[in-house]
Amino acid sequence: MFEINIEKFKESMISILKEIEHTDTHCITRLLNIIDKTFIGAKSYRFYTFLNTLKELGHTIDDNSKVVGFCIEVLQTALIISDDIIDNSEIRRGHPCWYKLVGLNAHKDAIFLLLLIKKILKKYSLNSKSYTNLLKVYENVLLKTILGELHDVLPSQCTDFESIKKVYSIQNYKTMVIAKTAYYTIYLPIYMAYIYSDKVPPKNLLPFSEIMGIFMQFKDDYLNFFPEKTKKTSNDLQECKLTWYLSHLVEESKNENDKILILQYFQTKGENIVLPFIKKRLELFEEESEVFLSQARRYLDEETRKIYKFCIELYENK
Repeated sequence: MFEINIEKFKESMISILKEIEHTDTHCITRLLNIIDKTFIGAKSYRFYTFLNTLKELGHTIDDNSKVVGFCIEVLQTALIISDDIIDNSEIRRGHPCWYKLVGLNAHKDAIFLLLLIKKILKKYSLNSKSYTNLLKVYENVLLKTILGELHDVLPSQCTDFESIKKVYSIQNYKTMVIAKTAYYTIYLPIYMAYIYSDKVPPKNLLPFSEIMGIFMQFKDDYLNFFPEKTKKTSNDLQECKLTWYLSHLVEESKNENDKILILQYFQTKGENIVLPFIKKRLELFEEESEVFLSQARRYLDEETRKIYKFCIELYENK
């Protein structure tokens, strides 16, 4: 596995900040504090995916390429900071969420990180063509991710079962997950590595990324019922979040009694109403996981086998 040199990345960030007018020691200290507090416990899978793809493409892995790859982890951190505020989360990676330490100004920190990524890409890209293409895919993926987050903001009132069914469908779930997870987690690091290596990304990258993105979110939805494993708090059931389990519960509710119970759950947010179904569905985790992984393996070909296989094994063992 590739080594992450956080100190080297800090130096890179500081050098960029010093080039920006009106930057003072407070800004630099704030940035270093964000990195120290929010990157603790990060698994950095996106960073590893980027570097492994570079390696398989025959590109030299040096400090500059590592900094470019780490931009995707900065993106992940910015999104997490905002998500934790919206979800009113308490714990992230075994530590208090960033906004719990600094208040709602954490949202400004998230915006700051998203903008700083552009500066990093410009400074550490190999040439102007590489920078233009990297920036283009970054902005495109960021927009899709934010649109996916908007899918995750559900109507506060569902007054009847039919309105619930329209929102909490399996198709809506997949659409949301592909936009908010698959693009920046799977598609972006692999695509960026191809661009950085001045190579054309594979045509099957998007469908592979979509399957893997859904698998990842499905697995996260499962693990959210086991906070001792994730080291983070989850309010999915209390907040009626659109998850793999809730979408299946709604879609599989056919008789009137089931529909009444579903409506009661949404009106009262009484998680005990749906827990029996959820617990039963959790037992299918291994079986459902294999279905996703089998679909992902179909995209392994002569060009992408090692790249995609690394990605599959990385998230399978997460």
